[in-house]
Amino acid sequence: MAMFAKLKVFSILFIVHQCVAVSELPFITGVLPSEFNAVSDGVIEVPADKTLHLYIYGGNFENVKYLSFATTKNETGVSCDTHRATTASEVRNTTSYSLETSVRLRKLTSFESAFYICFKLVKPIIQNNNSISWVFAAPSNSTVFALRTASTIMPLWLQIILIIVLFFLSGLFSGLNLGLMALDKTELKIIETAGDPDEKRYAKAIRPIREKGNLLLCTILLGNVTVNTTLTILMDNLTGSGLFAVIASTLGITTFGEILPQAICSRHGLAIGAKTIWLTRFFMVLTFPIAFPISFMLDKMLGEDLGQVYSKEKLGVLLMEQQNAGLVAPDEMNIIAGALNMSTKTVGDIMSPLSDAFMLPNTAILDFDTMNEIFSHGFTRIPVYEGDRKNIKAILNVKDLGFINADDKVPLATVCTFYNRSIVVVPETTSLETMLKEFRQGKTHMAFVERLVTGGQGDPYREMIGLVTLEDVIEEIIQAEIVDETDIFTDNTRRQPRVVRKTDFRVFNTSNSDKPRHHLSPQLKIAALRHLASNVETFKDEYIALSVLQSMLNSNVVIHHVFNSRDDNANIIYKASQWANYAVLILQGRALVETSNEKLLFEAGPFMLFGETVLKYVNDIYPEVSSLKDPELQSAQLAARARFLPDYTVRAVTNVEYLRITAEHYLLARRLTVWVTQLHPQDPEAISPSQQNILDDVFDAQSASEGVVMTSATPE
Repeated sequence: MAMFAKLKVFSILFIVHQCVAVSELPFITGVLPSEFNAVSDGVIEVPADKTLHLYIYGGNFENVKYLSFATTKNETGVSCDTHRATTASEVRNTTSYSLETSVRLRKLTSFESAFYICFKLVKPIIQNNNSISWVFAAPSNSTVFALRTASTIMPLWLQIILIIVLFFLSGLFSGLNLGLMALDKTELKIIETAGDPDEKRYAKAIRPIREKGNLLLCTILLGNVTVNTTLTILMDNLTGSGLFAVIASTLGITTFGEILPQAICSRHGLAIGAKTIWLTRFFMVLTFPIAFPISFMLDKMLGEDLGQVYSKEKLGVLLMEQQNAGLVAPDEMNIIAGALNMSTKTVGDIMSPLSDAFMLPNTAILDFDTMNEIFSHGFTRIPVYEGDRKNIKAILNVKDLGFINADDKVPLATVCTFYNRSIVVVPETTSLETMLKEFRQGKTHMAFVERLVTGGQGDPYREMIGLVTLEDVIEEIIQAEIVDETDIFTDNTRRQPRVVRKTDFRVFNTSNSDKPRHHLSPQLKIAALRHLASNVETFKDEYIALSVLQSMLNSNVVIHHVFNSRDDNANIIYKASQWANYAVLILQGRALVETSNEKLLFEAGPFMLFGETVLKYVNDIYPEVSSLKDPELQSAQLAARARFLPDYTVRAVTNVEYLRITAEHYLLARRLTVWVTQLHPQDPEAISPSQQNILDDVFDAQSASEGVVMTSATPE
């Protein structure tokens, strides 16, 4: 009995000792890692392969020296000696209720669920006669504390490549949103029609996609949002830190997904959009199930995208900006602006008052004085009135005077009745656009403007106040004055006079003169005068005064050649390889020109000039004619140098009337020009009739004495 009692006491003491030993095992009430991703049911998710500081709270930690982790739990006991899967980490700052350590956990394999905490005790415990140093951390309640490393969605290299691709797509979507959506349908049509070859090709590729505006917008925005969201998720999975993922994705998307692509696409959006059109089509197909319903609702609610349409005012401002940028010339800008304002401006804004208009009474007689007055004013159309200037009865066109001889003194009313030209009367409120359409019908290029007068006690009536011409409308369109060689005003509205050479055609009226004159009609003399003064360099104002030129045309420089059908040599005006010191201007008739080398033939008609070289030689020999004193030396120099050797033959083939101006005749004209200029320095044309007669006498005397053909065929 005594032995049995001893055994029973020993068993009780062993059980008590064992319970005390187990009760002294360290237990955990909480675990705080320095960095973690999530917590779920006592399992803390931490980054893999990264050094972490663990703060562990519980009890009975004074016997703990090291810490390790097991990847499986021992369901039958407290020992974890055979379950440890990581290296041991030394604990520090140990108290009975807390301890610290640093650990680095690897990634869990597919067969491992979590990392379970194990402690190494300084004083091992005895269990079932076994000494146990490594024990599982006992939970303070039913919750088991464990760590789990965060798993990656995909391999690291693939994740990095995908992030780079997503950054590219984010930038592409952001750039296309600015580059494509900023190009409206109108602009694309303009580029496709008027751009350079590359721009036309790009616009042609983009326009079918841009026509589906809302669908394109939904596709781009859906793609952009999807890419940016995926970027954030991948960055979070890659870094294991939500804060770092937000910061990194925000900086990356802002820099590479917004700023850089939008800066590039704002300048090269057309080219980038065209070259990535295949990618845009792919995403349109990919997002179609979501994008199409949204775009369909937008089309119904907001209407179809019709493109930018500019009012005339906005278009004018746009063109002004193009002018400031140097893309539109000022003259082009004026023309465009004038055309845009055609519908808003009226004939009342541009008309010439009747008081300023040159008119003729219908009682006038078309004698030389009247004809001279008509041509001197330089107008093509002249209103004809009866009684009051506001009572317009006809319009005289200067072309109507082509067959009128001043000596016949035809009544003006007869000419106006014969041609019966249309008179157009319009209200002063008529727009320039309407007026231009009226002029384009070809009935007339002059219209009279009337105003409805409503003031006073009587009934309203219409009053003629001015006139407007096609030239006035065109000048308003181009925003500039059109001044031809016969205009005496640069601006008909403000009546700004033009400094022109005064032309008095009465010098050609020889009907009352006792002097013998050559039979050249006044009309032909006027035509020759205008042609020489305007189109031939050697007869410009700096060489020959107009009054001197008029006297020259009255002298014997006019040749009337009657065609000789029997003797061909009698019709020669110039002969090839024969020296000549004169110039020829054909006025009427036809001549045949044959080159001596190529044997080419062509016909010469009115106002074709030959031999101007002779006159240029005179100007080269005598740049200043005021210094000439020795007539014999002058004649010798002209005979030796002022001549040319034609390489062609000019032969009359009909009766021909032409001017033959010799070198001496031209030099005399230059000397008389100096004399006239000295008499009238301010206006060389303001010579008196007696002075004009002196010029005529000098030319007649010169023409009677000079020789005109130099027969020597041997050059010096």
